[in-house]
Amino acid sequence: MDKDKDYQSALEKSDLKISPQKVSRDQWKQILTAEQFNVTRNAATEKPFSSKYCKLNENGMYTCVCCGATLFSASTKFDSNCGWPSFFDAQESSVITRNDFSNNMVRTEVLCKACHAHLGHLFSDGPKPSGMRYCINGIALNFKPSFETQAAAAADDDQSKN
Repeated sequence: MDKDKDYQSALEKSDLKISPQKVSRDQWKQILTAEQFNVTRNAATEKPFSSKYCKLNENGMYTCVCCGATLFSASTKFDSNCGWPSFFDAQESSVITRNDFSNNMVRTEVLCKACHAHLGHLFSDGPKPSGMRYCINGIALNFKPSFETQAAAAADDDQSKN
């Protein structure tokens, strides 16, 4: 089945810390916080402007809180002022989309391709070059700063100790 082949290929190419296809709902409940589980496994939405990532402007990568797959580059992040971290592009082959008809709306849901975690929604009102806005729940993400960002933070720490 092509879907299974694509799924396995995504798992092999990602920097996963766990094997998501073998994780049960009960195991996800043990791995994740209650809020992370509710958003990523029950397709809930976090409160607007509640994410620490809304205003974060550092170089690095955003990864899936569930499986560690790399999803978005900070270079594609922009301030949409919608209350959730927004990106105009995703890492190639890292996310999948599907129609979402919940809450009497028609939207495009964004999921992690590796573990199928609910991330947020995709809208066509974003900036150039793509015109797309990946509106993502911050609770579904982790941030990995770039080497340059880590080095600058270490230098600041060293200076504050002197």
